[in-house]
Amino acid sequence: MNRTQAFELELFRRLGAILNEDDPLWCDAREVIVTGGWRAGKSFRSALRVLRQVLRHNPAGGLIWLVGPDYNQATEEFRYIFEWCSILGLGDSKRKQWANMPANGQRTMHLKTGWRIETKSAKHPERMASVAPDGIVLCEPGQMTQEVYLMSMGRLMQKHGWLWGAGTLEAMNKPQFIWYE
Repeated sequence: MNRTQAFELELFRRLGAILNEDDPLWCDAREVIVTGGWRAGKSFRSALRVLRQVLRHNPAGGLIWLVGPDYNQATEEFRYIFEWCSILGLGDSKRKQWANMPANGQRTMHLKTGWRIETKSAKHPERMASVAPDGIVLCEPGQMTQEVYLMSMGRLMQKHGWLWGAGTLEAMNKPQFIWYE
């Protein structure tokens, strides 16, 4: 374990996360897909993956998308990140409001470390073609079409970004997308 990982592991423990050194969170692959059952900690780990990134100062400004099948399904990850960034004092206090959290629609957060986090809806993948993010979290990718996955990978190419997908393998009574399973 290197010093950075040891620091993050201790910080995450103080934030309530009990992780092992071999947890998928530490995987440095540019594309990671995590599956699990209900309440298995997928959203929690997804938020921790983002927190790992935003702890690093980015003076040029960085962008991370939390993409859900709709805006609401990226809310839990956003909430975790917001709570932790509040505790750690990472909100960009130069802004009148460092986080925008409407009941419905896109949520955004601006951090002192130079990062912006936005939620996105996968209902219209063509709208994901605006700017290139540094990282994308697919929240419940099993409920998204392959077009969303391909659009995400295409957006990440410009900055050599990373993709983290976390969700359940969907039940037979829900849409199932072969690309994910």
